[in-house]
Amino acid sequence: MSVNLLKNPDGDEDFEHWELTKNGGDKWLIEETSGNCGHDFSDKSVIKYFWTSFDLCLKRQVIDLLEEGYDPETLDIVQPAVTVEDWYGNRTDCGFIYKLSVALLDENQEVIAEFKPDDVTFKPDTSDCFWKQVAHTFTDYGPGLRFISFEHGGKDTRYWKGWFGVRVTGSSVTIDVFVSVEHIYTAPCWEKENSKMSKNLLKNPNGDEDFEHWEVMENGGDEWRIEEMSGHAFSDDSVTKYFCTSFEPCLKRQVIDLLEKGYDPENLDIVQPAVTVTDWYCCRPDCGCIYKLSVALLDENQEVIAEFSPDDVTLDPDMDDCSWKQVTHTFTEYGPGLRFIFFEHGGQDTKYWKGWFGVRVTGSSVTIDV
Repeated sequence: MSVNLLKNPDGDEDFEHWELTKNGGDKWLIEETSGNCGHDFSDKSVIKYFWTSFDLCLKRQVIDLLEEGYDPETLDIVQPAVTVEDWYGNRTDCGFIYKLSVALLDENQEVIAEFKPDDVTFKPDTSDCFWKQVAHTFTDYGPGLRFISFEHGGKDTRYWKGWFGVRVTGSSVTIDVFVSVEHIYTAPCWEKENSKMSKNLLKNPNGDEDFEHWEVMENGGDEWRIEEMSGHAFSDDSVTKYFCTSFEPCLKRQVIDLLEKGYDPENLDIVQPAVTVTDWYCCRPDCGCIYKLSVALLDENQEVIAEFSPDDVTLDPDMDDCSWKQVTHTFTEYGPGLRFIFFEHGGQDTKYWKGWFGVRVTGSSVTIDV
């Protein structure tokens, strides 16, 4: 099921279905997506957003999964992937603080698993004001899931009267992969696959083994190279290296053979498990860069079943901070036939400078969830 379980995610019904847990300053407001920021939202069907003020504004929904028709036994046995997405943006003249907290709850509304990233603080003089996405997928959280709590919001950083705080819209909570209990127990090799489900299927994602396991497709300028982590700290302390691009296009790829990895074709066809892709990229503080990503699910003939190929991202250090940025995407309901996964990324700099001033990439992952 990929239906959005959050009701009224974009403010089309005013604040219907939302509980306003904090309503500070001049209170929450709903606006059209055009306005001070000037950047259109990626989904043209989203025409409104919720807007915060100078004191903390928070709103939440608690989703009752049994009320939504989910079977408790299936929830306990399958433990389907729960994917959360949210979008936030800022004005050009005032910074903001963005907050998000999502929790999986049991029948007593006690926390089973939680996603509560650090608050995001943006300054318009150091950050662009494009809409930014945050996403997270819960897997292997154990039995007992009955409710999902979603809360977000924030405020401005200058305590200005009016609505200068964070903007939020496009929020979603989806539950992936619902199959019968019979398939769980009778499909061959299920137990073998289950042990692999949340492991990263990409090898050498951070450059610890030089370019081992990667096929370098384009090696322009002064070619790809690997550097030690420097500048902005990466979110995972175990990641100590990254791949760095040069002044002409640099692209590298891996093609993952799922049958070779031990996945059973019948289970892949029946379950169509969620496939989650994550990548991290950043620029240098002295030179802009272009970042490229293309991921595809392939059949036995390596023909495309489903594809995620977002628009190239151009970063300008005069407008964007140079912290690590994440892109993530989850494939669901893609149909039978999945046998390979194609992952390719890279880019270049924007000033054609000799050396390695292009985009940096690391922390890449491809996982298959129950």
